[in-house]
Amino acid sequence: MVRVDGLASAREVEAVRSETFFPLLPVVVPEPGRPDGQLLDDVLAFVDGNAYGLRNSLWTADEGVAERFAREVRNGGVLKVNDASHCGFAPYMPSHGGTGLTGGVFGEASYMMIRTTHLQGISMAPARG
Repeated sequence: MVRVDGLASAREVEAVRSETFFPLLPVVVPEPGRPDGQLLDDVLAFVDGNAYGLRNSLWTADEGVAERFAREVRNGGVLKVNDASHCGFAPYMPSHGGTGLTGGVFGEASYMMIRTTHLQGISMAPARG
């Protein structure tokens, strides 16, 4: 795991900017001190701005944040919310790829039984704490 502080410079880190093929999980921690709505707007723009459209995990204790994020995110393979198994497979969700450069025309869900062109699936666990 590599911690990356701040959305503004996160894309300068190779592990955030590019698709990696080894067990490395970049954790991008947004800058503190902004109003919650602005922070969520910035996080959504950051995730939607990824060229690969890969998996993303969101950690929040606020159900409203989780619901808005799930409703508004447009670019990504599988979204995991409060789920400790960022890379873990689930039998009902696609196992690899994304919706951008890495996924082709149908993105991560380029399987006969699952065909979508945007966000492929969301796995949500209740907030702990």
